[in-house]
Amino acid sequence: MNQINNMHFTESIHDSVIKIADDFGIDGEHDSVMLGLLKKNKIDGVSVFSELIQASCAQDVAKVRSENNVQIGLHFNLTHGDSCIDVSSLLAEAIFRKIDKIKILNSLNDQLQAFEEKFGFMPDFIDGHQHVHTFPIISKVIMQTLKSIQFTGWVRNIGSGSLTGLHLAWKYSFFKKFLVLEALSFFHRRDLKKSALSFNKFFFGLLPLEQPKKLSVALSSLYSLDFLTSTIIMCHPGSLDGSESMDHPAKSRDLEASFLRAN
Repeated sequence: MNQINNMHFTESIHDSVIKIADDFGIDGEHDSVMLGLLKKNKIDGVSVFSELIQASCAQDVAKVRSENNVQIGLHFNLTHGDSCIDVSSLLAEAIFRKIDKIKILNSLNDQLQAFEEKFGFMPDFIDGHQHVHTFPIISKVIMQTLKSIQFTGWVRNIGSGSLTGLHLAWKYSFFKKFLVLEALSFFHRRDLKKSALSFNKFFFGLLPLEQPKKLSVALSSLYSLDFLTSTIIMCHPGSLDGSESMDHPAKSRDLEASFLRAN
C-alpha cells in the first residue's frame, strides 16, 4: 500500500481542537451536508466508510482536502451492513476473546485498500464506527497492521480525560455509554503508546442524538466548553432527507448541521 506524507496532520492534532464528522459515505443526502460544511471550514475532517463511498464522491472530498487542509479518515466498520453483527454482540465477543483475528485483519485490509483506490492516498487518521477500533483484540490487530505499513497518521482516542465529560454524560443521559468508552480508552491509550502511534489526548462529542429535544441544549453546553489542545470533537451532521436509525435520527443530524453552520 502506498503512503503519503501526512505528518503535518498528525502534528496538528497535538496543538489544535479538531471537529470530525463521522459516517461519511453512508448516505448521499448526509454526505452533501458534510461536504458543504467542509468547504466552509465548519468542520475539520470526515471519517469515511471506504467500501460505501462512491469513487466520484471520494474525489470531491479529496479536492476539498487539498484546497482547505481538512482531514479524511477511515471509519473502520464491523457493525453496519447486512452481514455484520450488532455492536453489543461484537463487544461481548471481543471481551471474551471469541473474535476471529483473521477475519478482522482481512476486513481492515479490504477497507484500507478501498480507501486508497478511491482517494489515491492512505487515511489521515483511523477511527471506528461505533468505536470498534478500541475493542479488545480488534485494536491489537489494527495497531499491528498500521505499524506494518508504517502508518504516519493518527488514531482516535475516545477518552475525554476530564470530569467535564463525566458531568455532560450524567446531565444528558448517556452516562453508561460514557463509562464504557472511558474503560475502553484506558487500555487503548496504553497500547497506542506502546505501539508508538499518534493519538489525540482528549475526546468529546457524545450527545443525546436519539433525543432531538435534548440535543439543542446539549450542543450549546458542549461547544461552550474551553477545550484544551489535542481535542477531537466527534459530530454527526446530516440532512432531514437522509437515512436514519434509532440512535441517529435524521432530525438530530439536521439539528447538528444547523448548529455547526451557525457557529
